[in-house]
Amino acid sequence: MLIHLGRAEEALASLDRAIEIEPGLALGHMYRGAALLGLGKHEAALAAYREASRLDPKRWQARYDQGILLCDVLHRYDEARREFERVVELVPGNADARFNLGNTLYGLRRFGSALQAYDRAIELRPDQAAYHGARANAS
Repeated sequence: MLIHLGRAEEALASLDRAIEIEPGLALGHMYRGAALLGLGKHEAALAAYREASRLDPKRWQARYDQGILLCDVLHRYDEARREFERVVELVPGNADARFNLGNTLYGLRRFGSALQAYDRAIELRPDQAAYHGARANAS
């Protein structure tokens, strides 16, 4: 809640306390990543997301958040691609993951593969204008 209220420092203190009490709490590490991201601490946020993924490899949300950070903020497209591919393995029907996989492939200049990812995202959610716009740009 504190993160959504723009109180990232306070959220981080609460999350640090939660992790101190229960170090294996994957969700705590994932939320810690979000708080750190809100504070502009990108590498620390990435480390927190990675720890959440290590603790709970099936927690696709932490991998998704890593992918977004790697692609959109850090422009580390190949690392982002691996995260989104893992999300797609875990949740094949996640259209947003397929869309963002397309974005990472586009960043890698793999336009044909990006187009395929966008097409699959559109199959899953044809009402998303952003998917169609990205598809047009990748064509």
